[in-house]
Amino acid sequence: MLLQVKTPQEVTPKYVSNIEASQLLACGLTPINVHMIETWLASHGHGLKKAVPKGNKEIEEAKRCISWLHVHGFDVTAPRAQLEHLLSQLSPVPVGSIT
Repeated sequence: MLLQVKTPQEVTPKYVSNIEASQLLACGLTPINVHMIETWLASHGHGLKKAVPKGNKEIEEAKRCISWLHVHGFDVTAPRAQLEHLLSQLSPVPVGSIT
């Protein structure tokens, strides 16, 4: 069980900000659900706990997000470089382009 609370009132932005997106996905939430939670947290000055993607599914989701931003005209130079750096640290073999 992810949430260790006794009442709904204990589910505060501060409490939820200690949870990683990976934990939410592992509990069956979709990336859209995670986005909605992150948006709610941001409206309260918080965010989900930062962590590197765990597993291929999350890495693929990060690649999809970068591609989505790219096709809509956003500059994805920094996120692309960050993901490539992360993947190079996780993988002993050279990582190709993530586009």
